Amino acid sequence: MLSAAQRMGLRALGIDTSPEAVSRARRRGGRAIEQSVFAPVPHTGQWRSIILLDGNIGIGGSITSLLRRCGQLIAPDGTLLVEVEADENLDLVYSAVLEDQHGNRSEPFGWARTGYTGLASRAKRGGWTVIAVQRLEGRVFCRLARAATPDWITG
Repeated sequence: MLSAAQRMGLRALGIDTSPEAVSRARRRGGRAIEQSVFAPVPHTGQWRSIILLDGNIGIGGSITSLLRRCGQLIAPDGTLLVEVEADENLDLVYSAVLEDQHGNRSEPFGWARTGYTGLASRAKRGGWTVIAVQRLEGRVFCRLARAATPDWITG
């Protein structure tokens, strides 16, 4: 996705804590940094879109915190694309551990999985609105935009 965006002339940046993922992105010509999305990010508040695929809505175990962070990173009129679980009612938060083929295990870390229902609820609380849902080849993608400010707030 990162390389494709850059080939289209879009300013794109991959962020991952995995050295292997960052290395792969760079080998493919992508611009990527090895760090948490919660660390300082170049051009904060100016990104036109953010894409969270392959379960990345679960980063840190708090979907609400990640949506809030995306709100800080993205431009006011930016779009957030989130892949969610196919089961729209799935909504789990848990402690995960990764294990490699040699039996080496990571330290436990917070993770979350959710379908459309859980995302829509958290999005609303976080000032986002789900504006489109598309199902493609068994995967579910939600497009979010900032929620309009209610008239009673603006007077």
